[in-house]
Amino acid sequence: RAVGGIIGDVDRMNSQCKINMINDGSLSSTQYYIGGLIGYSNSQLNFGADSRVSYEGGSMKITGETYTGGVIGGLDMAVGSASHIIDKQPAVHANIIARSHTGGICGYMRLKNTTGVAEIIKETNVCKVVITSTSPSATNIGGVIGYLRAESENDDIGQIRLSGITQLTGSITAAGGAVGGIIGRVENVKNKSILIENCKNFVNLTSTATSNVDGFGGIGGMREEPGYEIRIANCANYGDISGRNVSAAGGIFGQQEENLYIDQCLNAGKIDANSAVGGILGRVFEHAAVENCFNMGEVPWVSGKTLLAGIVGQKENKSKKDLRIKNCYNVGTTGWGIIGGEDDKNVDCLNCYYPVSYTHLRAHETLRHL
Repeated sequence: RAVGGIIGDVDRMNSQCKINMINDGSLSSTQYYIGGLIGYSNSQLNFGADSRVSYEGGSMKITGETYTGGVIGGLDMAVGSASHIIDKQPAVHANIIARSHTGGICGYMRLKNTTGVAEIIKETNVCKVVITSTSPSATNIGGVIGYLRAESENDDIGQIRLSGITQLTGSITAAGGAVGGIIGRVENVKNKSILIENCKNFVNLTSTATSNVDGFGGIGGMREEPGYEIRIANCANYGDISGRNVSAAGGIFGQQEENLYIDQCLNAGKIDANSAVGGILGRVFEHAAVENCFNMGEVPWVSGKTLLAGIVGQKENKSKKDLRIKNCYNVGTTGWGIIGGEDDKNVDCLNCYYPVSYTHLRAHETLRHL
């Protein structure tokens, strides 16, 4: 337990001290908390400018069971007024093989009692990660963070922000669900908000599942607990998502429970999944909005696939709260222009555009055609 390329377990790191860490050696454990530099930490981390995990063209392998990351396996800390969690993200070039809670930077991150605005990563670096998870029961796999959870003892205070991830490439192959190009699973309980902004994903997501799995997204995979808001703004996905047994797949986000807001986002990746598939958002339950978004990626439709659309694949829960889709454009080829599915209630579509040549056009939609 707690195996790191340099340090196994960090109990406390001086917030004023920067430490250069370099690891070019592979590491392996059959337990949990496995990281290219640090296994586990309950303190913020301040890496020096020369810190790195392997090098471009290197053949480094990180092999773990769960809570496995390219830099750190697990981080669990009380944030308070700290301005950042990781000062400078080390460069990472590694093959990561693990079961669940796995990320290119961090496998599992639990942030508690934020009182101000805290950046997860203050400054980013170039990363290329190849992540493989072969267990059908494995979940929470992300190009940056496998599972991000924000908690607070007090309602509606503090903001966690992840921004500026623009130099991440590679691939994720997973047999389970909750898979994201940036974050696999994200949850926000009582904390005021989690904001993911100004991020670009170039990581391709491939499912090898032999039965149905949910939640594949270019930025985030899944949010399945009720809680405070999660906002995704000014983000773009260029990675492809594919899997014949995947449902709830979206170019930006896969599946949400509530209070998810997506604004000014772009998808250019091909989203090739089975059901509840959207160029921006796959499956939505309640309290959600998609605004000022543009999809140019293909959402392939063939006989047998269901609920495919250029912006939102499926609106669940007919008697529940509303979904707002506003100022959105879709030019990617797909089944439905803007939203798919049979649930017409509590959907507010305003000022949305799509081509007229789709296989399915919804007669009830008051939408404009390109």
